[in-house]
Amino acid sequence: MNSPPQLRLRSSLIAIALIAFVLAPHTDTPTVHAAQEQGTAGKVGSAPNETAAETSTNPYDTDSVEALLSRLDSPSFKDREAATEALIERGPEILKPLTIHFFNSSSEAGWRIHRILEGIGRNGNEEDFLKSIAIIQLLYGAQDSQSQRRLAKLQHQWQITRRAEAAKKLSRMGFKFSFRSGMQGQETALERARIEMMVRAAAVRELGGIEIATSAEPMRGTDNGQELADPKWENPRNDRLKSIMKIERIITGDANDSREIMKGLLPAHSQTTLSPGNLEIPEGFEGDEEALRLIDDLGALSTLSFRKQQIDASIKNFISRQRFLNGLEFIDCDFGDDSKSLSFPASIANLGFEGSMPPAAAFRSVGQISALRLSKLKLDADTAAAISRCRVQTIALDEVEFSKASIQKLVSITGLFRVTMSLCKFELEWLEDIRKRNPNLISASPKAFLGVQGPIDIGGGDFTGCQISQVVAGTAAADAGMQPLDIVTKMDGTKISQFEDLRLLISQKRPGETMELEVRRGERTIDLKVRLGQMTPTR
Repeated sequence: MNSPPQLRLRSSLIAIALIAFVLAPHTDTPTVHAAQEQGTAGKVGSAPNETAAETSTNPYDTDSVEALLSRLDSPSFKDREAATEALIERGPEILKPLTIHFFNSSSEAGWRIHRILEGIGRNGNEEDFLKSIAIIQLLYGAQDSQSQRRLAKLQHQWQITRRAEAAKKLSRMGFKFSFRSGMQGQETALERARIEMMVRAAAVRELGGIEIATSAEPMRGTDNGQELADPKWENPRNDRLKSIMKIERIITGDANDSREIMKGLLPAHSQTTLSPGNLEIPEGFEGDEEALRLIDDLGALSTLSFRKQQIDASIKNFISRQRFLNGLEFIDCDFGDDSKSLSFPASIANLGFEGSMPPAAAFRSVGQISALRLSKLKLDADTAAAISRCRVQTIALDEVEFSKASIQKLVSITGLFRVTMSLCKFELEWLEDIRKRNPNLISASPKAFLGVQGPIDIGGGDFTGCQISQVVAGTAAADAGMQPLDIVTKMDGTKISQFEDLRLLISQKRPGETMELEVRRGERTIDLKVRLGQMTPTR
């Protein structure tokens, strides 16, 4: 039935009014929601300083942290970024809720949790860094070479930053630290292997051969020519309870615990090391705890140098903790009663003493020394005997006072192939037995300079000596009137039988000292006085 026009008009007006009434709340809702969303987003990302301020006054706000974690899956990229940065600002306090959230996270949130852990480690102290890396390795593993390189880079950057800060503080305390910046990662491992091979070479030489480090492959191992597989990563989601317990141990442990955990989680070939450094300890160092902590931050030490130190128990303990030491030097140090228990590394590439030496008992722990340097001291027979029980490759004696028994003890070392001497007083006849066994064992390292070239050794007849093949112009020999083909028969009253005798006797002299030479020129014998010059690298 058709409705009258008035009824149809009234129905239309009522319908319009109802539609307007229903739609009215919805027209306001987007505005309200947008304002609320904008306010929340502003609280998360637009005012990070405000968030940080809230964090400082309220160290751990569960609700706010959970709100930030939930926004890691926000539809808005800007909102996700803001939440990520805000969580990084919260620091290590959120490690536990962050990792627990990982087990129920999406792939997007999981990736962001990884990034947050990196940021917390990068911004924190050493303990924060180690904990963050350990958790990353536990949750994400090293599933491919790209992730390994990324974590290795993080570790390397942290080590560089930590070393730079420690070196700056130690410099203000009088320490001197240096390192080779070009030697990193695999190159460091190669250098360490090379030094170890050098130290062990003497032991192998007596067997008729020598070990040579030709290459090293720190990245992967082999087994009968078959390449070994990468370490298997255990997915933490397979046993959630066990993984959470591990995370709890990481968070509540100290830096040493984190190091041990990281060693187990991070494959050895993906870990990086800084190039070993060289540290000179200032006078008066007494094992200060703050200094020792900073020294640990420097990383591996290649050489340690002590100057004018009282070598007491604290120094002894400090030296014994150095695991990768290749060089150790003591300059004008006081070796008291405590030094009897001093323990040097079992294998050390370079060991040097200047001005003083420890008692013989200090060498009982040393097995091998690549190069031993003694300078400006007295070497007694007992200490020489203790050194002779070590395996030493080369010995340098500079202004050392020793007896016939001492030098004979030193040259009896198995595998020793060179002893160089400068400014040492000795008699040539002491070395006769040594020359018979190995003519090249002892050589001179003169600081004074004569200026002649040879050798042309003369033997037989009524005299022996060494004939000069050339006199260098402008040198002490030329100024004294020496000429080519002169035969030197005596120096300061000591008979010369070969050119090496002349070099050894000159090695006892200082530049500027005068020596007397007996020279045979043709049928004549001439006495010459020579004022020795200075040995320079250009000569």
